[in-house]
Amino acid sequence: MKPFDARLLRLLPGARRPVLALGAIGVAQGVAAIVQAFAVAAVVVAVARHTALWGPLGLLAAVLVVRALLTGATELVSSWAGTEVSAGLRTLLLRTWLARSADQRPEPAAAQTLATQGATSVETYVARYLPALVAAAVLPVLAVVTLAFVDLWSALIVVLTLPLLPVFAALIGKATADASERRWRAMAALAGHFLDMMRGLPTLSAYGRASRQSATIREVSQRHRTATVATLKLAFLSSAALELLATISVALVAVSVGIRLTWGSIELGPGLAAILLAPEAYWPIRRVGQEFHAAADGAQALEDILTATSPTPT
Repeated sequence: MKPFDARLLRLLPGARRPVLALGAIGVAQGVAAIVQAFAVAAVVVAVARHTALWGPLGLLAAVLVVRALLTGATELVSSWAGTEVSAGLRTLLLRTWLARSADQRPEPAAAQTLATQGATSVETYVARYLPALVAAAVLPVLAVVTLAFVDLWSALIVVLTLPLLPVFAALIGKATADASERRWRAMAALAGHFLDMMRGLPTLSAYGRASRQSATIREVSQRHRTATVATLKLAFLSSAALELLATISVALVAVSVGIRLTWGSIELGPGLAAILLAPEAYWPIRRVGQEFHAAADGAQALEDILTATSPTPT
């Protein structure tokens, strides 16, 4: 399972604009979060030193308004991107299958599952996971560079601890991908068997064997349930691991800043800005881990759809 498959944008040109727009909005939200850190630090410093508050408060209010507008824009563009991609994938699947002979087409049950549930699950992958992936590639670098100008020691701590998150996310993500693939196969098998049983139900009823199929459906459903629970367990464990690593890393920055504030080797403003900037370097990577679990089914379905629409049938 690839984090991003370039065939998606190549086969669906109409999806390029909403996907790129989501990535741009995600980067803009990260920049606004960095500006908000400086605004909050300026407000706290103004209160502590009894200086004018109107300037910092105005900046903070403006940043909050911008972030609210960006959040609303994200929801609108996400809906647009998901609808565009899912509809385009269904059209591509049907066009590909209709252009092939009957022997080259997939089984009806597998085709139905892929064109309905599969294309729908890709919406989460496109609308949530891909923007988080773009933000994770840009925002940590931007946050570390900004932090280096504010406090070099805090930037050094972040640089040393930040690589731990993608390493753990990749290790856990590999297990999640395998579990999601097993769940997707179990769901496809369940849909296929149920469709075949419904088609043959009149014949089974005529020979008095309809009731015996309930055990088979129960067994396939249990496999799907087991695979789903295993995926959820991995999602909770990975989220807890990433949260723990990020919390410890931010705590190291906070402790370092607190000690130097006590010694008087750093000013209050830069110290507060460093503490507020540190989480912004870790948050995009944590979000990628969270969205990956939510979009794992969509990533697997997307891979199956792109393989099914390749020039050489598999």
